[in-house]
Amino acid sequence: MAVAPELFEKTQAQECIKIVENVLMTEGAMGIKTLDPTDRQYKGDYDNDDETRGHNYHQGPEWVWPVGFFLISKLNFCDYQN
Repeated sequence: MAVAPELFEKTQAQECIKIVENVLMTEGAMGIKTLDPTDRQYKGDYDNDDETRGHNYHQGPEWVWPVGFFLISKLNFCDYQN
């Protein structure tokens, strides 16, 4: 939605943004989770040195780098009034 907004319908994009805000972002957090915390595969901590050998990379840990794309998407599809 940040890179090619023309591919998305506004109402569907807004619903997706709401889901990200309500499910993948935690109040006070600085990033976006990579998996819904209610998913049975969710593992919120990423440790490349543990017995998983980093295989939980996409199983829930919160990452900062997607936030910029999220904010661009929000600016593209959400209406703001001053």
